[in-house]
Amino acid sequence: QYWTVLAKIFEDGKNVTRQLGLGRRDLVHLDPALARSLDAFLDRFFISRIGTHLVGSSFLHRGVPKGARKPAGVAMGVLQHTSPERYLRDLADSLATSSVGAIVPIEMEETIGPDVLYVPNHLRLILREILSNAMTATMRRASIRGHDPAPVRVQVNRGQFGVFVTVSDQGGGIPCMERTWSW
Repeated sequence: QYWTVLAKIFEDGKNVTRQLGLGRRDLVHLDPALARSLDAFLDRFFISRIGTHLVGSSFLHRGVPKGARKPAGVAMGVLQHTSPERYLRDLADSLATSSVGAIVPIEMEETIGPDVLYVPNHLRLILREILSNAMTATMRRASIRGHDPAPVRVQVNRGQFGVFVTVSDQGGGIPCMERTWSW
C-alpha cells in the first residue's frame, strides 16, 4: 500500500518543476524585486526535491507490486552503483585536452571514494558542468589579473550518508545571483 501511495505522489508531482519555473518567471515579470527571494526559496526546494526523488525512486524500484505501473519520472532500473571519484578522474583527463583544460589544470586529491547508488549519466553531467564552470571562471579571472591560473582542486570524501565532492577554484564566484537560475 505504501508503494501505491508513493507512486501516486510521484505521478501527481511530475509537472512541478515546469510549473514553478513558469510561476517564477511570471511573478518576476510583475515585480522584479521578488527575484532574489524566489530564487533562494527555489534553490532550497529543488535541492530537497532531488534528494527526496532519489530516495523515493530507489524505494519504488525495489519492491514493485505485481501489476503496478511505473510512475512518470521514476527511473526504474537506472540507479546503479557509481563512483564519483572515477568519473571525476575521467572528466579531468578528458577536459585536459580541451582549450580551457590546456590552460587550467585540475588537481585531484588522492582519495578512495565510495560508490553511491545514483543515475550514472546524471552524475557525469553534473560533474562535467561543475568542473567546466570552475575551469572557465578560473581562466577568465586569471586573464583579467594577468597571471597564470591556479589549478582547480577536487576532493571526494566519504560522508555519514554518502559522498561529498568539493571543487575549489579561483574563479571569483558568480557575479550576479540572478544568472544562477535560467528558467
